[in-house]
Parts: sequence; structure tokens; C-alpha cells
Amino acid sequence: MARDNGGKSDRYRRELEVLHRIAVTLSRSLSFNEVLALLARELMSAVDRASECALSLWDVENDQLVDIAAYTEHGAPNWPRGEVYAPLDLYPETRVMLESGAGYREYRVTDPTLPVEDREVLEHWGWRSNIELPLVVEGRSVGRIEVADQR
Repeated sequence: MARDNGGKSDRYRRELEVLHRIAVTLSRSLSFNEVLALLARELMSAVDRASECALSLWDVENDQLVDIAAYTEHGAPNWPRGEVYAPLDLYPETRVMLESGAGYREYRVTDPTLPVEDREVLEHWGWRSNIELPLVVEGRSVGRIEVADQR
């Protein structure tokens, strides 16, 4: 009996295409901001159902996230995307995730246990769900990757 690997092979092909586009673009001389914009664009296109991807750097000294790049399914957003600074005292679970450099946080507007503040953020941006992960470089958390779905 033949095994259907169509879904896995399509995903593998998409992942290879994303890595190839990143490698080709990075081989050119790019500024730091261009690299971040490229990363946001490619992450958004690589994740099924993603409508937007945003990257933030972790300003440990000031205990905040700083928006640095974003890309939407309609292209680059008007900048700044939103609150350029997000104080982590408002998002203690995100701070814990950043400190550990592991894990993820998932939010769904349909989750009845979602805190009101988090629901308001999702509704403000028109997101049905989003996931955030730590951006880890050389074993150290340097920021956050956030991918959202508007459908």
C-alpha cells in the first residue's frame, strides 16, 4: 500500500524554498533592518494561515519589547506597526518565556479563559489567533517572534 506523503513533501518543499530565498538574499550586502524585514516576510510566508509576522527585540535594561520589523500578507505594514514599545510588566508570561528562552504562548480569540486585556489586543489588530516564541541567538533570548492569523 502506497503511503501518501503529499502533505509532508509540500511542507518540506516550502521550507526549502524559504531557506533558499533567505540564503540568496543574505548573500547580498544587507543592512540589519533589511535582514529583519526579510526574516519577518519569510516567516510569515512559511507558516500556514499566517496573516502577519512581527519581530521585537528584548530591551532587558528597560524591561520592554521594541518592535523592529513586521510583514503582513498584504506586504509591509505602515510603520510603526503599533506601540513601538511594549512594557513587559504588562506581559509577565512573555517575560518568563523570554527569560527561559524556550516555549511559546498561544492566544485564540475564541478561548473563554483568555484574559480581557489579551482579547482586546487580538481584537484591536483583527487577529483570530496568534503565537509568540522567543527569538534565540547563540542560546540567548534576544527578542520575540509573533505570528498572527486574521482568519
